[in-house]
Amino acid sequence: MYINNLKNTTTSYPPDLTDAQYNAILKIMDDNRKRKYSLREICNAILYLHKTGCHWRMLPSGFPKWQTVYYYLDKWTYNGTIEQVNDQLRERTRLMVGRESLQV
Repeated sequence: MYINNLKNTTTSYPPDLTDAQYNAILKIMDDNRKRKYSLREICNAILYLHKTGCHWRMLPSGFPKWQTVYYYLDKWTYNGTIEQVNDQLRERTRLMVGRESLQV
């Protein structure tokens, strides 16, 4: 599937976030800053790198520049955003399958 916009052409990849996943984590990640690339594109690039194990500089051209993706991953790792997102998605998954919440 190809999505055309003025900035670039994005290809959909299997590890991309679903709408429900993206909406669940948007509150944690959005700092209402103006960006050239959407947070969703950046998150999908991070997931693609993690899933495929490709080198940063070999990130497909449909994603933001590797330097941009690296900047956000480094920032979110350092400030705890990645951990918060993981906790949020884990809780949603636990509740969806009928397990207890781990939050106190």
